[in-house]
Amino acid sequence: MVNSRTPVAIQEQAGFPERTSWVDTGISVVIPAKSFYSVSLIVLYQNTAPSRVMIENGDTALGLNEGSGVSLSTSYAGYTAKEITLTCSAMFPAENGNSIAKMTGFYIPMS
Repeated sequence: MVNSRTPVAIQEQAGFPERTSWVDTGISVVIPAKSFYSVSLIVLYQNTAPSRVMIENGDTALGLNEGSGVSLSTSYAGYTAKEITLTCSAMFPAENGNSIAKMTGFYIPMS
């Protein structure tokens, strides 16, 4: 018999300034220990499309997308045995305004 677990929704949004070096978007999501999770990040820009977006856990990049000319997104799914904190960063080719980062997804605690 499979135990039923209820997914916990993740819906975070934050505005942040566009920078030519990595800039923290202001999103921070804690995933509890012993959880499966799936998250997606999209950066909606004001004036300049981002050149890179990243989901990270500390100094470890989990999801990274590089490109130009469009809104960029990335996603990551996995299992964590210990509690982790996911953050999001972005980089732009110019500093022309502000952008919005949106993280959506879920986690399923297994304990």
